Amino acid sequence: MTAELNATNAAASPWEKAILSIDGKQVEWGAELVLRRGEINYVKVEAPPEIAGAINLGLVEGGGLNIIARPNFGDWVAPVNGRFNWSIIPDAGKSGRITLVFLSREVVEPWEHRSLVISRKLADEADVKIDGVEVPAEGNWFYRDKARTVTLTPKSGSPWPGLPVTLTCTVYDGLDVDNVVSAPAFGSEQTTYSWGVTGNTKSGRFWLTLADKGMTTPITLAVSKLISSNLADEADLLIDGKAVPPTGIDFYHREPRIVSLRPKYNSPIARFPVALKRSIISGLKPEDLRSEPPFDGFQTDHRWTVTGVSGVGTFRLSLAGESMTHELDAPNCRVRSEQSSLRFYYANASQYAPLPPEVVNQPVGSWNRVDLKLMHADGSSIAGAPVTIYRPEKEPVSGRTDVNGVMLGFPDYQYTTPGPRTFEAVATLPSGEVRATYLIDVQP
Repeated sequence: MTAELNATNAAASPWEKAILSIDGKQVEWGAELVLRRGEINYVKVEAPPEIAGAINLGLVEGGGLNIIARPNFGDWVAPVNGRFNWSIIPDAGKSGRITLVFLSREVVEPWEHRSLVISRKLADEADVKIDGVEVPAEGNWFYRDKARTVTLTPKSGSPWPGLPVTLTCTVYDGLDVDNVVSAPAFGSEQTTYSWGVTGNTKSGRFWLTLADKGMTTPITLAVSKLISSNLADEADLLIDGKAVPPTGIDFYHREPRIVSLRPKYNSPIARFPVALKRSIISGLKPEDLRSEPPFDGFQTDHRWTVTGVSGVGTFRLSLAGESMTHELDAPNCRVRSEQSSLRFYYANASQYAPLPPEVVNQPVGSWNRVDLKLMHADGSSIAGAPVTIYRPEKEPVSGRTDVNGVMLGFPDYQYTTPGPRTFEAVATLPSGEVRATYLIDVQP
């Protein structure tokens, strides 16, 4: 009987005959009002004359907020065609809870409303974290099959908790829709504000967005990147821009090589922290190898200059991604002591010019040309190196070696007076300069 009496009393409120609307949308009986801060909120009450010939809108509890009403709070407002209208403008800088009350001379009971004052921007009301950490400007990394927890935490003083929020996912390059899943499911309204997000099968980028349906500006997180925990699924290890052959690769003293990481198609691995490691196999000491940036430190630039400084022996290079389970290896690396060689060369005849002290005789007035060839000690060519030939009484000739290590010595030269001449050439390598000499005797 008590429950029935309470229900009867609750239903007996004369204000149930009134209709309250905010910005043209009717507010359900007993529901909290939602007012938008920094905006004009149009409040309308429709009530029959026996309930309200005039209405006084009061601000019972302001929650420390600065709120303006037109007509003013406390003024008696007459109806226009049975409708009472106010414009309520909360200050733009703060959210909170307030209490409004409608009074009428025709009824004793006040009509009280607990109301929320919040922003239309979700970011003004809450902060997003992934695994308890704020989302960095460059976004977050997700490993396949490993869930990360996305949480939305109300800001201090915000009355927003309790309103439903949805988390949605937009996939971009490399991914299909079902490659990123969430529990609770994407697109479902939630009031617990915690989601476990997991990627699977492929690598690529995606965007996470949190939205309250009553807000115009959701929170879209910085791009998230889904990768494998096996670095070999994401990239290839290159040395001097080429894949390392099964037979391995040689590092000559003071001749740096460039170790780099090349992302595979659709992999978002660029800018991921990766460290270059080296393991001595035989004959070397750790100080016999040098890297810039140093070995073992995580880098996002994925480019290292590695030099065999001294010693002879074998070692392994490995690229390790931060928190990854599998590394990327170049197991057969060797340090050798031989140096690069620069030789004068006759490209037309595909043969080297004689080495000093041998002298090449040339008739006075004849046109001649001599080229250069730059090679590693193992016979492999050095491409792209800057080379200059200095010829007596002529302008220097400069260029770069081609894929065969050759730089052509154009233009041809001619001497009209007899006598010996000495040609010098200089190739500039990361390890320093390599020089060559060519002797001619111009004969009458």
